[in-house]
Amino acid sequence: MAAAVTQLTARLNSLVNVGIHYGKVAIEFGSLVAKNGNVGLPSGAAIAEAQTGFGKLFATAQNGAWKKVTVREAGQVVGAGVTVYGFFLVGEMIGRGSLVGYKIPGAAATGGHH
Repeated sequence: MAAAVTQLTARLNSLVNVGIHYGKVAIEFGSLVAKNGNVGLPSGAAIAEAQTGFGKLFATAQNGAWKKVTVREAGQVVGAGVTVYGFFLVGEMIGRGSLVGYKIPGAAATGGHH
């Protein structure tokens, strides 16, 4: 039992350390984007609007109104999703600096095998 607790504690510590690392990376990346991209924090009105929108979304999911969605509305939602995904892919390509793959130092020395 003690070994299981020790193992669980070690695993949780590992996960916490990973979470802290990626949190720091996200904060650093966000600050770089905000500094160099002329981007600011959302206004209070924008946050309130987002909260209202999410509230409506959850209310729709709870009261079953989503069952009354027309094919046209569903198509519009799918189209918006494809658009968002497309922008995500373009952002990934810009971030990588290429259409395919990442430039990983030392990867060529292994012949591309991991």
